[in-house]
Amino acid sequence: MRDTATLLERLARRWADTPVVSLGAILSALGSGGFALAILLFALPNGIPGPPLPGMSTVLGLPIALLAAQLALGARRPWLPDALARRGVPGSALALVLAKAAPLFRRLGRIVRPRLAPLTGHAARRLAGTLAVLLALVLALPIPFGNLPPAWALILLALAMLRRDGVVMLAGLGLGLAALAWNLAVVWALLVAGEAALHALPDWLPDWLGTDRLAGSLA
Repeated sequence: MRDTATLLERLARRWADTPVVSLGAILSALGSGGFALAILLFALPNGIPGPPLPGMSTVLGLPIALLAAQLALGARRPWLPDALARRGVPGSALALVLAKAAPLFRRLGRIVRPRLAPLTGHAARRLAGTLAVLLALVLALPIPFGNLPPAWALILLALAMLRRDGVVMLAGLGLGLAALAWNLAVVWALLVAGEAALHALPDWLPDWLGTDRLAGSLA
């Protein structure tokens, strides 16, 4: 984890004064870090508490989904198509997130360690990749209060793969399933509230707007 924290600090210094950092540049900066480090870096901006940047979850959620799909299919190296690789995020905001995350990862180094290694093997990584695809797609959607749980599930899954920590893998899988359930519940609640609002709409409108006709169409 010290190496990860050092990398985050180095990238934060590099991009602090860069107007826009492309996703391709982020992926290239990871070198041989592989899928786990790429997913971790793309998930971090949505997992660190603070004011969300407009569109950040969509910009970063879609490449995570693609990388996770490659991981689930057993690909050897992460890759992004040009259309995604050219998209970017504000360098100063990304640098701030990475600078905040580096001390946290140094502390996590005392907790996250190699254990229950079979739970981070080839089959487990494919399972984690499959769940990560769903989490990333949810992350990319504009669901109120929906970004933080899938982002942290993705971070835990990435940490588990980086450090071969089966306990963290189990935690990531559990949080990932809970995050999907939470977002489904939020979407269902929004749909129910929207339907209730539509049925209540005729009572709020004046008679000259033809509320009888509107109520009949909603019945």
